[in-house]
Amino acid sequence: MKKAGVLLLCLVCVLFSFTGCRDLSLDVEGLIQAPQLTGEQKDIYQALQAAVGSNITLKYPKTGDYRSAFVFWDIDGDGTQEVLVFYENAGDTEQNARVNVLACRNGRWASVCDVAGFGREVDRVQFDANVSGQGQCDIVIGWMYENTSSKSLGVYSFEENMLKTRTTADYSSFSVLDFDGDGLNELLVLTSDYSNMTSNARILEYVQQEGREGSIIETSSCALSTGITQFKQMLEGILVTGQKAVFVDSVLSSGLMTTELLVLRDGQLTNLLQNSSGTPYVQRTSDKLSQDINNDGFIEIPQDQLFPGYEEVSENERIYLTRWLLYDAEQTQVVSNMFYNAEEHYYFVLPQEWVGRVTVSFSEENHEYRFYEYSSEGTSDERELLRIRTYVQNEYFNGEQMSQYTLVDNYGTAQYYIMVPPTSQSTLKIELEQAISRFAIL
Repeated sequence: MKKAGVLLLCLVCVLFSFTGCRDLSLDVEGLIQAPQLTGEQKDIYQALQAAVGSNITLKYPKTGDYRSAFVFWDIDGDGTQEVLVFYENAGDTEQNARVNVLACRNGRWASVCDVAGFGREVDRVQFDANVSGQGQCDIVIGWMYENTSSKSLGVYSFEENMLKTRTTADYSSFSVLDFDGDGLNELLVLTSDYSNMTSNARILEYVQQEGREGSIIETSSCALSTGITQFKQMLEGILVTGQKAVFVDSVLSSGLMTTELLVLRDGQLTNLLQNSSGTPYVQRTSDKLSQDINNDGFIEIPQDQLFPGYEEVSENERIYLTRWLLYDAEQTQVVSNMFYNAEEHYYFVLPQEWVGRVTVSFSEENHEYRFYEYSSEGTSDERELLRIRTYVQNEYFNGEQMSQYTLVDNYGTAQYYIMVPPTSQSTLKIELEQAISRFAIL
């Protein structure tokens, strides 16, 4: 750990040693305090202090692609990057984070403008949003208060050396995308009212108004599932029909996960995976997220199904099969059935004939999952179909015991072995080569 810290500090020092107006990004996320800046970075920091005072604390975006307090981007389209610096001024009575724009002119950095945010922390920054219809870079900044769910975003355009606020909105999560294919991006904003357990999705987009400047307004909305307590993911994709869609994975107050599927239909935001009572169609006990699980170019939605024999046991003893659902022709269809082991970073694709007829047991002693043809009478060697064992570096390895196992893959310090029991008499038995082809690392 000490070596890693020394290497990080050396890398930072190398970056700071360059001089002149260059397009560098400073990322000191995770350090207790900003390092002593030298060269160009020191010039930027000194220019900031000259404009706002020295009693400041740098602020770092919590999520998104830009996690530095110093973010470089060509926000005015002149071919030269400006820098946005996020900070808090101890003398600010409102105690909100701020953003200062600095530009390099004639070889010197200088503050151009300074704007107060809508919270003490910076949640996320997104550039090149193309939301305001001005034909130039828009900046979306999400602001938040620490340890609360309260967040507010601002859409900004840089004009005449000022950050002009185009619109603001409260949010729990948001995405920027061209939902309707008109060449301008829209904001898809998700919000939750935790007091009454209601949530909704809204489209904010630029609308030209006759005789005056256009503005960004809400044009459509729809309800989300009742009882959402946290949004885990917003994932953009396309349906089989080619229509653009957004998959929203959320946590419910019951502890279950659910997925919403949002599309535009005749200009109206529509949730395809919810009934009229607000109950989601797809729920699961695990925290698996929607993804393109089979690399077919479409997003699949995970859903849990108990392996046979686990219906009467407690939740912490249950083992689930994961069904991956594809939305097509107004319904979902199963495209893959998996034993999905997120904790050990692998999955195994079950043959179709195993579904509903095969169960799994876990051997804690050997750290091994065993697959059997299901029988109400219990497991037996004659019905055993497959074993998957994980070894971690420094664990005792019994070479004699593992002589019938085949090493199939590695992940970090883990090794994965498969064995097809030679004594199996089940008609569901598969060959070793087939078993290996169905195993993959997450």
